Amino acid sequence: MRVYELITQLSLTRLPTPIFSRQLSFPKVKHSAVLVPIVCANSPYIILTLRPEYLKHHPHQVCFPGGKLDPSDINLRQTALRETQEEIGIRPDKIKIVSQLSRYTTLSQFSIKPYVGLIEVPCNLSLNQAEVKQLIELPLTQLMDMKIDCIEIEQHNSVHPIYHFSYQGLLIWGATAAILKQLQQQLLVNDLTNR
Repeated sequence: MRVYELITQLSLTRLPTPIFSRQLSFPKVKHSAVLVPIVCANSPYIILTLRPEYLKHHPHQVCFPGGKLDPSDINLRQTALRETQEEIGIRPDKIKIVSQLSRYTTLSQFSIKPYVGLIEVPCNLSLNQAEVKQLIELPLTQLMDMKIDCIEIEQHNSVHPIYHFSYQGLLIWGATAAILKQLQQQLLVNDLTNR
């Protein structure tokens, strides 16, 4: 898959029906953003991070680079870029944002805005060991063929879908799996319409 094909397939298109259209509604949410970083290698892949076990929030979970909106951030896009640089060392000028996915609200009352960004190779990564234990590379071709399961739980007087799948012996679930599911559907929809 070439870079221009990726841009075509991801370029600010929206799915007809977001997979998490049943959003939770809380009186006060914590606004945050993540970057879905896609490395434009011969075989493009998504960078995921594994958080250390000792962290207070989401220990030993697989996630995207990202975090809460900081008062110094102009917008959530800047939040995603700043957090990516802090966590894995990729500067904002090395990232081309090509798409935004639908906002996702977690049961822990985080409202997450995902941005999809393309990164050219070579990408010089520098892990912040305090926040990232290791990197995980998920090939786009594998994502497109992957089965991402869903269970539904009832909480806060509503039914909430929890997406999950296993990859390289790790459980990937919650917001990360839901965002990957939406990206998967967007790629598949656009792949069919571009044929």
